[in-house]
Amino acid sequence: MEGEEVSNKQIILKDYVIGFPKESDMILKTSTIKLKVSEGSNAVLLKNLYLSCDPYMRSRMRKMEGSYVESFYPGWPITGYGVAKVVDSGLPNFKKRCLGLGNDWMGRVQSHFKSSAELSSTALELCSSLPGTYCL
Repeated sequence: MEGEEVSNKQIILKDYVIGFPKESDMILKTSTIKLKVSEGSNAVLLKNLYLSCDPYMRSRMRKMEGSYVESFYPGWPITGYGVAKVVDSGLPNFKKRCLGLGNDWMGRVQSHFKSSAELSSTALELCSSLPGTYCL
């Protein structure tokens, strides 16, 4: 199973939204990915288990300036809060099968980090000693 190639789905924002978001404002993108990070890489491969779709995300679909939170970028995956499991990792602090809470990696399949401190800055809090439902 290690290194297996699997299907990956992402929701992509087509363009900034005016009014209420509609399904036509987004694209479902399907691609494939290997379940293994490159040898010597600082990548962490996460599998989303639970995703949150929050009301504040609607405002992020508009072009905003001077806000406490930045807009989503058209053509990029929509990000948000979720619970994920580490599938593979090039960082020693993030072991396979650890659970984590996090933000802004919902749309990422595989993310590269220079250090575990940089990964922590994405708000990934490992909670491997707790049941997944506690993370919700």
